[in-house]
Amino acid sequence: MRVTHRMITESAIRNMDDNLQKLYDLQEKASTMKKFKRSSEDPSTVSTVLTLRSTININQSYINTAQLSNDWMNATNEALEQMLDVAKRAVQLAQTGMADTEGSDERQALANEMNSLLTQAVDIANTKHLGNYIFAGFSTTTTPFTLNSDSTVTYNGDTGTMLRNIGPSQTITQNIVGETYFRNLFEDIVTARDALSSNDSAAIQSALGELESSLDLVNQAVTLNGTRQRQVKLSQERLESTQNDLDVLLSEKEDVSMIEIAALLKNQETIYQTVLEVSNRAISALSLFDMLS
Repeated sequence: MRVTHRMITESAIRNMDDNLQKLYDLQEKASTMKKFKRSSEDPSTVSTVLTLRSTININQSYINTAQLSNDWMNATNEALEQMLDVAKRAVQLAQTGMADTEGSDERQALANEMNSLLTQAVDIANTKHLGNYIFAGFSTTTTPFTLNSDSTVTYNGDTGTMLRNIGPSQTITQNIVGETYFRNLFEDIVTARDALSSNDSAAIQSALGELESSLDLVNQAVTLNGTRQRQVKLSQERLESTQNDLDVLLSEKEDVSMIEIAALLKNQETIYQTVLEVSNRAISALSLFDMLS
């Protein structure tokens, strides 16, 4: 085949363009730190990357749910601890009122404090977290407990349990229904208050036993919430560990190595400069030949 001057020139230009494109591609990878920009560049790896991203997104949704549940349970635990203090104090007041040394005036003073505990207990039972009532079941926007003028307490919520998915095939109950664990305490505080106010030793003794049972019930709520919260934290730790592993795997599939890309870029720049010089000489030589001929 006869090699013409035009063929040599076009070949030189084509080589320059090819190497310039390679240089541009490497520069783009260096700026984005990604191995590919279009799926057509590596369909198999892109498919794996898309699967990994989907898995990461699902895993992150579980992590977010677990964090929200943990925050809710933290608020629940704080409220339950406060309710526990109220119940313990009510027991102490009843125990003090049982003493033979306590007269009617002293017992009336204890009754007044017991009445204050009732108000305090209802306030705690109406605790909010991020604008939602935590002891109202599903009715999180409704004030769960109302203290009436006759010292009875009305429950306005429901008995709904909030189930949260905190992992694949793993569900946790997030809430404590206040009606289940607080109703007896409210009633027993009122009974003890009235017994103290009426200076009735036998009634005080009976009320004390009921208050101790109510204290145990609140303790059960604290234990139940703590057990659930430990499950949430363990799940969250596993999910976060999995997320880290997935992030590393994704990075291996789609991210370029800074050291590797820097070396490739430097090498390609050298190649491109060499191609420019060689092509320039070839084209210049051809031009000189044309002049001499």
